[in-house]
Amino acid sequence: MSKYLKIRLTAAVVTLFVSSQVLSLTVYDVIQLSTKNYPDKDIITLIEVTNSAFELKAEDIPRLLKLGVSETVIQMMLKAVPDQSTGHSLPPSSPQASNSIIATQTRRPAPADTKVIIAGGNFDYKPYQEAGAGHHHHQAINLAGVNLLVLRHKGGFSSIKKRAAAAITQLGLAALAGKGTFQPHTINKTPVLLFYGENTSQPIYILNISAADAYAYQLRSGRTVSPALLAAYWSRLLSDYWSITVNNVKPVHLAEVHEGEALNDLYQQWIKPPVIPDARLQDAAQLLSSQTQHHLLHLATTVPRDFVVNDNYSLVEP
Repeated sequence: MSKYLKIRLTAAVVTLFVSSQVLSLTVYDVIQLSTKNYPDKDIITLIEVTNSAFELKAEDIPRLLKLGVSETVIQMMLKAVPDQSTGHSLPPSSPQASNSIIATQTRRPAPADTKVIIAGGNFDYKPYQEAGAGHHHHQAINLAGVNLLVLRHKGGFSSIKKRAAAAITQLGLAALAGKGTFQPHTINKTPVLLFYGENTSQPIYILNISAADAYAYQLRSGRTVSPALLAAYWSRLLSDYWSITVNNVKPVHLAEVHEGEALNDLYQQWIKPPVIPDARLQDAAQLLSSQTQHHLLHLATTVPRDFVVNDNYSLVEP
């Protein structure tokens, strides 16, 4: 750790006991702490006790991940928002300055989470109990009452529930970006899921995919599942749901998968006048046959055996 950062952190801790004025951490400080392998909980504690605030853009998130900042810390930074735009860029001498990650010294409590209405509902997460999971409650990521995918590992967070909450926040940002598609990429050799929207100049980070995620899906899919394969599959699955509910076009990304026919059936029901307009996607799903509903659940909980990765969904370094 640099002498400058040691002085800043020491001063911040001392000041807590002698004054209400505390030195705030900058984004550069958080990066330095992360690269020096400080535990996430210690970094988060410093952010909280120094009342630090950050003004992050969607394009900053993959850059922070690439620089070694964990998902857990980034989510804390996203919640610690500034009161007004009095921020400044990283020091020109810093190697991270070209990333245009903004830091600020003024702060206020993060606003309450707002729910983005889409498909007659919103994104949420709920416990998903599976056979063989014991007392471990997995978390299903849902859109308007329909299961999209299941998180079965903490992925660097303190719990699966907190990881699901973070993913919901990012999917809400994607919903605000409007029409678009999901694509897999790699950051520091780790597969990640990004959203490319027509109203954003940079992709929106959604979540990382770990070896533990892939193994958990492999156990329930009856096939070999790698992190790269799971990233490609999730990107196609979410893109198809986005095609139906936002892009208003026929889903085609999983058209060659047997269970993918259920998504086309869902679209055909979706374009009909809804019986319950305020719950349009859930209404469309419930009007499908029981077998088609089972196929939708299979898409959310496994990687189908006939799913393969093509060139359009290969993992590349952004």
